Amino acid sequence: MEALLAGPSLPLARAVTNAMPSGVTLGDEGAVIDAQGVVTVDMVGLSALLGDAARRRMGAQLIWSLSSLPGSPASS
Repeated sequence: MEALLAGPSLPLARAVTNAMPSGVTLGDEGAVIDAQGVVTVDMVGLSALLGDAARRRMGAQLIWSLSSLPGSPASS
């Protein structure tokens, strides 16, 4: 999660878009996976003014990134 929030490396940044808003960090609760495999991510610094489209892009990036991790239900 910290790497995702930090954004892409400089060489990669020229070719991709990061949906995570600048200044957003991982909160004290971090990222937790419950017994059903549901991930809850505590993010600090999200603006209440963040629009629906931006929230959907951010959610899609989170889902894509987390589901590609070894051991996730989607990677099986």
